[in-house]
Amino acid sequence: MEHLTETDGIKRAKAPWRLGGDAYVVELKMPEEVLDRECFVPESLKDRRLGTSSRMIYVDYKSSPVGPYRELLFNPPKFRFDRGPCRTISKIFVSTPESVVNGVENWGIPKTMAQFESQTLANGWERIAVSVEGTVFAELTFSAVRFGLPYSDRWLPARFRTMAQVYQGRSYFYAPTTRTMMKMGRLRECKIDSKMFPDISKGKVTLCVRLEGFRMWIPAATVVDQPK
Repeated sequence: MEHLTETDGIKRAKAPWRLGGDAYVVELKMPEEVLDRECFVPESLKDRRLGTSSRMIYVDYKSSPVGPYRELLFNPPKFRFDRGPCRTISKIFVSTPESVVNGVENWGIPKTMAQFESQTLANGWERIAVSVEGTVFAELTFSAVRFGLPYSDRWLPARFRTMAQVYQGRSYFYAPTTRTMMKMGRLRECKIDSKMFPDISKGKVTLCVRLEGFRMWIPAATVVDQPK
């Protein structure tokens, strides 16, 4: 994997962040054995999992405090934290070193660099390929309907939006908000190397939506030392 060993000269941008772009969100029911063994969950969380409802998200950020970048991430089910049940990101790849460095420093998100390629097919479907060091490990094809409806999660209480990351002995808590045009989507094709990213083809897709022209706000994290 392509990890960053030199971060000097990389632009820093402290939270909060405002971002905009497009995304596909795939809601899933994953087998428990896959969640236990193949989803890159930190050891400290493995006995705290709540259910099997998971999520994969592909994002094309058109704007951010560190410029445009792309992202592929996996949210396993919620886990029990001292502040209540929270989702976390167990695996995430991004396309720029600026996103890698700022993701760790602002929110404790352990991002890995990857290369992203996208292609719009003749039928309007979108095909995504994600690779590391020239080896493709994720191939995804999406489609979406033409019309959508405006959506915002700002009305949700923060406890339902709060994310939590465990990183280097600390817990990072933050509650993003998003407003967007939401369209029904479909994951048409999926091929994933489970050594690199959770193989969602082993689960069942319960919903797929496209977030078009979204605007997201990510606040600074509240950082808490984990009990020793």
